[in-house]
Amino acid sequence: MEGIDRGKLAVALESIGEKEEAAKQWEIARILTSQKSVEDIRRLVLRSLEYEKTDLHLQAEKAVLEDTNEAQQHNQPDRE
Repeated sequence: MEGIDRGKLAVALESIGEKEEAAKQWEIARILTSQKSVEDIRRLVLRSLEYEKTDLHLQAEKAVLEDTNEAQQHNQPDRE
């Protein structure tokens, strides 16, 4: 998981012009995911980012967050 997160960081760094730091993060991501090349991990990360934008993913995320909020509300101590 850390490898994918490092790749996402690299994408963000590239978007703000931090090419040198992005290259370092891509290499770390490649090593952590045991990919053969930076291009392989780049494709994997970009697919992951695209998936995160899908309706199905967003619906699942919303459901989890709603369940978490509900659980937190039920676990709050009574105020008297």
